[in-house]
Amino acid sequence: MTFRNSLTLLLLLGSWPAAAQAFCRTRTCDVDEQCETGKDGCSVGGKEAYWPNGCLTFSIQRDGSKLQDISAPDVAKVAEDAFALWTNTECHRGGSPPLTFVIQDEVSCHVPEFNCDPKDWNANVIMFQDRGWPHGSQALAVTCVTMNLDTGEILDADMEINTTPPDYDFALPGDPTGDDLHMVITHEAGHFLGLNHSTLTGAVMFGEYQSGVLLSGLSDDDIAGICDIYGGRDGDPKCEAQELPSDTDCVGQSECVPVVTDEGCSCREGAPPSRAGGRWTLLGLFAWVAVIATRRRLA
Repeated sequence: MTFRNSLTLLLLLGSWPAAAQAFCRTRTCDVDEQCETGKDGCSVGGKEAYWPNGCLTFSIQRDGSKLQDISAPDVAKVAEDAFALWTNTECHRGGSPPLTFVIQDEVSCHVPEFNCDPKDWNANVIMFQDRGWPHGSQALAVTCVTMNLDTGEILDADMEINTTPPDYDFALPGDPTGDDLHMVITHEAGHFLGLNHSTLTGAVMFGEYQSGVLLSGLSDDDIAGICDIYGGRDGDPKCEAQELPSDTDCVGQSECVPVVTDEGCSCREGAPPSRAGGRWTLLGLFAWVAVIATRRRLA
């Protein structure tokens, strides 16, 4: 059985002091909100999420954001750079995570979904939502992850970015105004790969984003987290992207809601309603994030 989980990043206006290792991994019990919280602030119980295959693909929704004049090719370049930060990092014990990202063709599907039919295509999509945001009103971005609850294997990940007016304005690299799109996608890429929020304020995976601070790279805590999942090796797998059909539309699941197919798949969104207040707070998924309810949050 599989479930889909939503992951959230928070925005914080404040300083980022250094602290000890604090990364957290996403666990299968998070989707049912049945995880206990350990003393370190991380979920305890269930299976840890991970991709079983080092060859990973992603696609860009072809519309980009028309409201913010961000094209699909613009997003593709930012996403490639963001994923490269994770896959090319040097683990503290040597080597880099044995992961290779390959971009697939643009797709028309504009909702998170998982195609349960192993014989058919499936895409991990990055999309903007210009019209109506389906998540908490304070959420800046949400990554929905579908995983096997028995093993923790990640099957699919879809990233949504909130461009619904009037609250959010994104900036491409080199643009000094607006929220740093590279930072946002890099954070969401961490969720894509199986990391939960870090309790370290200086980490990319910290649940809040500091406005006006540009991303300079992964913190030691982020590196420890990704290397804890995948380890480090001297070489990455050589991968080729599956060619998607020209009519890559949705397969029929329009939302992260319970859906049962002949193959027995079930997917659902795990994020609770936002209780956050204030323009600069983004929606947080897990219980430990809920205590930071006075700032804008990212998903």
